[in-house]
Amino acid sequence: MIINDAIMHIYDKETGIGIFSDQSMDLKSDFGLYEYLEKHLRKCMKDNTAYRGSLGNSTLISDYKEEGFFSFSRKVAEEIIELIIKSDIDYSFSLVFIDFVSEEKHYLAVLFFQHKNLYINIIESKNGRSINTIKSFGAVLPETTQRILEYFILELEDKDLIFKEKTRFVDGRDVNIIADILLLCKKQPSVKQTIEKINSIINSVAVKNEMSSTELSGKIKAHILENLDIIDTFDPKEIVKEVFADDEALKEELVVEFDKSDLVPVKHIDKKYLKRIERLHKIKTDTGIELSVPADYLQDRELIEFNYNEDGRISIKLKNIGQIINKK
Repeated sequence: MIINDAIMHIYDKETGIGIFSDQSMDLKSDFGLYEYLEKHLRKCMKDNTAYRGSLGNSTLISDYKEEGFFSFSRKVAEEIIELIIKSDIDYSFSLVFIDFVSEEKHYLAVLFFQHKNLYINIIESKNGRSINTIKSFGAVLPETTQRILEYFILELEDKDLIFKEKTRFVDGRDVNIIADILLLCKKQPSVKQTIEKINSIINSVAVKNEMSSTELSGKIKAHILENLDIIDTFDPKEIVKEVFADDEALKEELVVEFDKSDLVPVKHIDKKYLKRIERLHKIKTDTGIELSVPADYLQDRELIEFNYNEDGRISIKLKNIGQIINKK
């Protein structure tokens, strides 16, 4: 990742005004500013709870190219702060605009840093005597280990978006400032939301067709894990078409249900996150029994087997167990 430029503008809730910078930040400063911004950018780009999307009819990119980094940042910051003043936000924050390149793609990011109070110990001297006390410092920015709750990152060529925001109450109505006003884009589900929706659809289709949702989910999870190294985009419909290629009816039914739910491909996936959540399949029965089974085991009848009884109940048989370890 290469950060080309960065500038910060501030909204101060005490005065209700914007404080705008006249120049970019010194990215070569000694206290690690470059590394601080880079870590936040990487965390945002891998945020699996963030929304994805594509830039709508907004003139944001053309304005940026015409006006340049400094003028553009000032104009957008003024627009955001004007909306914030009319909203229910009751805290100060900094708007950090960053122009950067990652994996040969050019991005513009705007990070909303909410100000926090920080309490530290202070040693003071009064009348020749020392006093140990505590003082509060405002305008403290989030640590690199913390998640930023609001931001957007725009890829300037493909117009792909990663963004996260809270719905604000502005002029008597709920508004998404980033999606509805700045970017004019439609929210697409995050990776986490997409996976949750896939699981919900699989459960519904399995019940309808008197099939095992566990086995269907297991096949999909095993396929994802096997192909994780070559997956660049998480595309639910393509995965289903590959996994159930030999069952045309099931494949088509799942694709139709995915379309009804507006499931779309998700770019910029965090493969470590995907591997972590797909590696295990959790089963909970109506009798209160819970199992965590490696996803690829669900396809191996030498290890686990599901039998369907005439009364509609399911029996789960665990096989070839050499040792049982009790865990607290």
